[in-house]
Amino acid sequence: MSTQQDIKLINERIDALFTRAPKTRYWLTAVHNPYDHEFSFFFWSQRRGERQKSRPLHSLETEDIDVFAAVIAGIKAHTQLTIDYYGFTKERWPATGDLIERRPRDIETNAGLPF
Repeated sequence: MSTQQDIKLINERIDALFTRAPKTRYWLTAVHNPYDHEFSFFFWSQRRGERQKSRPLHSLETEDIDVFAAVIAGIKAHTQLTIDYYGFTKERWPATGDLIERRPRDIETNAGLPF
């Protein structure tokens, strides 16, 4: 699948899930999965007083950071939803050299876990 097809597919799925329901928060996550050598995208929603719901959008079967940056640019051009990044602690944006994820989240470091 080409990068443009990946962008189009993700944006179509975002449009289908983003219903603009009142008192509902929406956001996206991008996850670097080094074990399967891919980047995965998820759509999250949470109504007030309810649990969060996560729905998979798509996975890029590559670890090329340039392809990932192009897909993120295509998503950002289409929507203004917040994008959270997981698993990118040592990765940098190709265009600017800035860190993608400034510090690892507790879930990535096992901080606070009893084992």
